[in-house]
This record gives sequence, C-alpha cells and structure tokens, in this order.
Amino acid sequence: MQHLDGTGWILRSWGAPEYVCRAGECHNLYATFFFKTAVLDVERRGELSNYIGSRAEQLVFLFSIVDRRHLWNQVTELKSLQGAMARKQVDGTPIWLEKRAVDKLLLIEAANLAEQTSDYDGGPMPWMGRLTDWGALACGSGRIPLDLSRSSVSTLADAKAIDLYNASLLAPFEIARGKLSEAVALNPWAGEPHILLAICCNEMRDLAAAKLNAAIGYRLLSKWSVAWDKALSLEQWLDVGGSICRAGMLDRSSSNTHSYGEMASEILRRRHIIAQMRRVPG
Repeated sequence: MQHLDGTGWILRSWGAPEYVCRAGECHNLYATFFFKTAVLDVERRGELSNYIGSRAEQLVFLFSIVDRRHLWNQVTELKSLQGAMARKQVDGTPIWLEKRAVDKLLLIEAANLAEQTSDYDGGPMPWMGRLTDWGALACGSGRIPLDLSRSSVSTLADAKAIDLYNASLLAPFEIARGKLSEAVALNPWAGEPHILLAICCNEMRDLAAAKLNAAIGYRLLSKWSVAWDKALSLEQWLDVGGSICRAGMLDRSSSNTHSYGEMASEILRRRHIIAQMRRVPG
C-alpha cells in the first residue's frame, strides 16, 4: 500500500486532477499487466466506484485490462498525444482509448514508474528517459512537472549517467566532480547528481558553482516530488540541497553529512542496508 500512497502523493504534487490522484492510489487493485495478484475482484467494481468515484474507477479498470507495454510503445512513437488503439492483456482484443483516457493513464503510469523504480539497493535505475519521451507529448497540460520537451534523454544516455553517478560515489571529490558533470550532461533532469556536484564544488571552494548546482538540484527534486536515488529519501536530498542554497556551503550544525566523502559513504551505507533488507532468504 505504500507504493499506492506514494503514487497518489506524486500525482497531487504534480497538480493532477483529484480523480486521477484517487485512481493512482488504487491503480493496481484489480491486478495489472505487471502486478498479477488482485487485491479486489473486478466483479466488485461498483464498490470501488462508490469509494473513489466513477471516473477514477474507470481509470483503474483500464489500467488493469490494457496491455500497457504495447500501449506505451505506441504512445512513444507519436509526435503528439492522441487516441490510441490499445489491446486487452488477456486475449489481445482491440480496445479504443480516447485521447483524454490516454493522457490520464500516461500520467498515472509516469507517477507509478517514478515512485517505484530503483535498483535492488535503492540506487537509480533508468526511468527518466521514458518520461522525457512522454513529457514531450504531455507537457502542454502542465501535469508532468517539467518542460521535458526541451531536452529528452535516451535510454542509453540515462543508463550511462547512472554508471557515472555510481562511479562518482567511489571516487575522491576532485575526480567525482568530472564524473558528475558528465552525468548531468547526459541526464539534466535528475537532481541528485547536481546536489553531489554542489558538494564537490564546495570542497574545492567554488562557492558560486556550489550554490548554482544545489539550486538546480533542489528545484528538480522539488518538481519531481520523488527521489531518483532512493537510497536517501526526497526530504533528505532536499535538506542537503537546501543547506547549500542557503549558506553556499553545507551547514556544519545540521545533521547532513559534511564532506563529499562522508556523503558518498552515507549513500553507500544506506544502499547496503536496503540491499540486505530486500535479499530473498535462502
């Protein structure tokens, strides 16, 4: 249920209509193409409709019956958002979706991916590349939070940026600065590389660059309303970025880590804990 609550919270943060947010909070209750265990039998649609409203329930129903992989592959190839011929996941039966339904399902899927996508240890995995493709279609509605149409990220660039970001956590700040700069160039939409880059700049006494990168990172994280590197929570990342924005350096009196090495070590420590918690017994 934490994932459902998180999806709804992200949608509200993005300014989505309330019925879309309620649908996001229930999007996998009937089971879906990827989540096979139903919490609520589809024959009880009336009960859910009474609880969240008919428009929200209709989105939950469509989210459960549509072959979403097929639908999103179609949508990604479009130059503008429009209606689409989807297919049911059970038997492939065609089902026409109006533009409005595609728009709302796309928004729920975007929040769904942003909320849950991470590596086994909480580190980043590629999802921003897909959302930049979708954002180029939907940014006019103002619901996907950034004007992603001005700079899309390929899947390859997304993955390379993650590799560079992960490598920077194992490097001294002088080398990490270069790796993080490359990561930012490949994926300008992730806030965390900017935050770590700000700490590197602070270590090198480049306070103007530190404040600039911290401000960019803080803005991106605030807009997404979800962490890209989920080893730390959104609030923790914002605390670090906000500290640099306010003072031009990390606040030594705060609970934030004080140097790049300490920050990187804390991220790796938390990843180790998450990996241990997610390890399957036996």
